Order: sequence, then C-alpha cells, then structure tokens
Amino acid sequence: MEKNMQLNKRVSGRSGLGKRSGGYAGEGRASRRAGRGLGLDVVAGERAGGGASELLGARLTGGSREIREAENVSRRQFMVAAGMVSVGVGIGGVGGCARGGGKETVTLYTSSDAFIAKPIIERFELSSGISVKAITDTEATKTTGLIGRLLLERERPTCDVWWSNELLGTAQLAAAGLLAPMKLSERLLAGFGGTGAMGNGWPAGFCDEGGLWYGHGLRVRVVAYHPARVPKELTDGGEAGGVLDPLNFMVDPVFKGRIGMARPQFGTTRMQMVAWAAERGIESLQNFLEGLKANEVRLYHGNSAVIAAVAHSEVTLGLTDSDDAAEGLSKKWPVASVPAVWREADGVNVGPLVIPNTVAIIKNCPRPKEAAALAEFLLSSECEEMLAVSSGRNIPLRGELRARLSGDLKAMWPAENALPPAAKALTDAQAGVDALLGKLFGA
Repeated sequence: MEKNMQLNKRVSGRSGLGKRSGGYAGEGRASRRAGRGLGLDVVAGERAGGGASELLGARLTGGSREIREAENVSRRQFMVAAGMVSVGVGIGGVGGCARGGGKETVTLYTSSDAFIAKPIIERFELSSGISVKAITDTEATKTTGLIGRLLLERERPTCDVWWSNELLGTAQLAAAGLLAPMKLSERLLAGFGGTGAMGNGWPAGFCDEGGLWYGHGLRVRVVAYHPARVPKELTDGGEAGGVLDPLNFMVDPVFKGRIGMARPQFGTTRMQMVAWAAERGIESLQNFLEGLKANEVRLYHGNSAVIAAVAHSEVTLGLTDSDDAAEGLSKKWPVASVPAVWREADGVNVGPLVIPNTVAIIKNCPRPKEAAALAEFLLSSECEEMLAVSSGRNIPLRGELRARLSGDLKAMWPAENALPPAAKALTDAQAGVDALLGKLFGA
C-alpha cells in the first residue's frame, strides 16, 4: 500500500482521476433530503427544488443517459424498499396470470434479472406445457424484498419455487424452515460424474446437505475499472491484466471520490459483506467499510448502474458482479474487471466471492408436482448452458460445459477449489453485518 500511496501525486492529476463529476459521492444533503421519511439513503440529484415526484424518481448520482437508465428508480422502488407496499413485479411476457384455461401452472419467485430469467422460463414452458407465474422485485431491493414476502407468507405460501441469483437469501430461508427437501433425478446428477460430490451426488459446497437447495451457474464478485483511467503502474501486467489487490485500491486516496458500489444493504453487495465477516471477522469488514466511506464511495441502486458509471467515467473503480461486467462488455463499453480480492496485513487474501444461482422448493407449496418439474429444469445442464451463453455469462459448475467455454469465461473462473461460504456461517454473521451496515450507511 505504501507503493500505491506514492502514486497519489502522479495519479490524482490525471484527467478524470481525483476529480468529482457532477454526480454525488455518497453522503450529502441531497441524499438525506430525498430519503427523509422513507428511511433511505438516496440522492435527489442537482435540482434541490423539485417536487415530491421528482425527488422520488431521481437517480442516486448524476451522469449519462445510460447511468440514469440503469438506475431507473421509480416511486414504487422507494416504497418497496421502505416496506410501504408489497413486493411483486411480474416479468414482462412471462407469468402474471395463468394462460390457457385449465393449464397447469407454477409460481416462481426469482431475483434473477428479467433479461436472463425470461428465455429460461419460456424454454421450460414450451418443453413442459406448464405455465409459469414469475414474480421478481426491483433492482434496488431484489432478494431482500422477496425474502420478506416469503416470510410473511410462510403459513399459507403462494410461491412454489425459489430461484435466487445468490446464496445468502436462500440460506436465510433454509434456516427459517421454509424450504422442502428435493430429490434430484439420476439424469440431473449424471453431469457431475460424482467428482467431489456429496452423498446426494451434487458437488460439495454447492448444495445443502439435506437437499434443501442446490446451486450452479456461478458469478464472481469483481472490481470493474475503466482501462483508460487506471494507470499502468496499478495493473499487474500479467496475462489477464487487472488491478492488483483491487479492493485495497478502493480505499486508496488515489481514487478518492472515484469509487462506486451498489447500496450494501441489498443483493450480492450485502452477501459479499456477510461472507467477508464470516471468513475474517466483523473487525476486518469494518476496517474496509470505513475505508470506503473515507474514500467517498458513491452508492448506486444496483450493480448494473455501477458498471454503467465505470463505463461512462463517473467512477474509475466499481465493486460489482461478473455478469454485470460481462453485460457492459456486450454493449461495447470500455470496461474491464478482475476478481475482487482484499489482501490483509498478514498477507491473507479475502475473496474472491463465488456466487451460485440457487434453486429450492417452498415447503407446503400449493403445486408440488409442478414445482419439482420447474426446479429440475432450473438445475439442468440445459439451463446452466443458457446462463453461460446469456449476456450475463454465468460460469458453469459442470466441468464439461466449462471445458467448451470461450476464453473470457475461463479467465473468470477463480480456482478449481473455489467455494461459496458455508450457509450456516452466512446466517450466523448476518445480524452483526446488517447492524454494521445500518450504522455506517443508514437503514
């Protein structure tokens, strides 16, 4: 870090570095004004005199049209996040109400992005003849809002299948007793060949020992950066390129005011913080988070907005997910990314965090037969391949799929022994992390 600090003079004078844009850098009057009464930390933007609808529809930061579109924060999003209305946004063109009188239906709650979930659901509907009612939530709250709804419905569930694009919420549902054990078919298990598998045939670390949930289709937490705005002195010069110890650079004054992440109370950003505390303790996490605040981190309403901010030079480094970085590349945006690693003072690395898609069946669900069929499909090799070839570029858990991937996805695979955190460790650490996030970043 001392070497990094010596670069401060050289780097801060470069165009676009060490200089604030017209956007917002974290904790200001505009943020408190827009969030007052809703318990939210949001930003009203430049026009402080706007009316209520203007404030509720404002973005977290200034910037380009693409950043504003990625934010796209509506009045409903704020109300959902504040717990003022019920969660439930149907995926366009899928679900809503059952189509075709008398047709078998199944209800799916998913935190997967609609552009990824929709073709997968349509493929299942076409092959099975079962109609899917798919319920998702806003980019701002995603898994957190859906978990709240499932907990409220626990006595009379309406959801049959849970598909999350991360593990923390699924672990929470399992701990709360809301999931039913699944028995997977031999055909589904055949793709793993028993290598490293648990007694139920699924790879160890990517399923619950009792069969309450299974995971595949992986993402990795990454630090995205704008290649033209990261000095060569801060890259490793290796085959993959990228920022050395990227999380350490996010707290380096070289990048003060030029770093961004999604609001840490939600989604995979929250999971990363919980996983960090589970692995290295709450004090290590607190040191990192306090470093982010001191470095004037900009907060966004989702990981897609973070990658847009990097691409359009609102920030230079952004903490996000590998699928969002891949989506940015598919749009020909000037972004690159490297797995998010934090090097502790004792030389121990924290991360990178591996995030599987997880699938489960809700206990006492209304349609168990249809639920089993949908869960089986969502865990299939066919579905995992669709996740891999989508613009989100999820990394397959199945070795035979991974073997025929293009080079960009192979480079994203962190290590053969990379595992997500143990579910119990996550749930044990969750309360302490939530309290810390509330203290540092508000409710």
